[in-house]
Amino acid sequence: MTRISDNPYVPRKAVLLSRKELSPTCTLYRFRGEGRGPFSFTPGQFLLLTVPGVGEAPFSISSAPSEDGTFEFCIKRVGRVTDHLHRSAREGDVFGIRGPYGRGFPVEEMKGKDVLFIAGGIGYAPLRSVLLHLLKERESVGQISFLYGVNTPVELIFRDEVREQAEAGTVHYWISLMEGDLDDFPAPWSRGLVTDFIPRVPADPENAIALLVGPPVMYRTAVEKLFEKGFREENIFLSLERRMECGIGKCGHCAIGYRYTCVHGPVFPYFEAITLTEAI
Repeated sequence: MTRISDNPYVPRKAVLLSRKELSPTCTLYRFRGEGRGPFSFTPGQFLLLTVPGVGEAPFSISSAPSEDGTFEFCIKRVGRVTDHLHRSAREGDVFGIRGPYGRGFPVEEMKGKDVLFIAGGIGYAPLRSVLLHLLKERESVGQISFLYGVNTPVELIFRDEVREQAEAGTVHYWISLMEGDLDDFPAPWSRGLVTDFIPRVPADPENAIALLVGPPVMYRTAVEKLFEKGFREENIFLSLERRMECGIGKCGHCAIGYRYTCVHGPVFPYFEAITLTEAI
């Protein structure tokens, strides 16, 4: 007989510990997973969050793995589930989670290498999971560079963290804006596209890994410029966003070509992603 704990469609409990507004449309939610043994994940994986009476939606984890069962989502207000969370979720509320699912970023392969992050908009959130994980073991990797593109300054999420890391020199940031300015910010910035910074990053392409999360339109230009800089395709990883439903490769909703994003992704090395129809 199948036990409830063995059924992949039955959520485990998650308690909301806190919430913090990061921008007019994005809020950070911190949860603690409970029951069914230890909760762990790899940076880049996602969870399906169940909001009782409203629905279920997938979210990338934006915190580093921890030993206390806590995790964070940076959630943008874009639909029914996210609208309910922004309007009604309060500390102590109980939700459900399924997962973690999918393939994360290759954190072990980053040891001893320079790491280049490239994020467009809310793409910073899943990359933050990797970044915080690496900062816990800062001496295990080389230079950390982060190219971060937003439309306006108000969309810059995790602003306090970015400022602190930039001032400390633990992470070298370059920030691009389409409008507005960041004259008081301790990191280089300019108008234009985030990919414009790639030629200026001092990472050693022979000993570096590039991680990309953002809109698909960003990927093609970013990869082309990484190749021009000397990066090898096996050292470029990107996250493909699709609407995951079952999370275990059964419903086919997140299929891209012959792959299921929820199982084979969402993180793909470039040499795999380029073979998937309409992936980039």
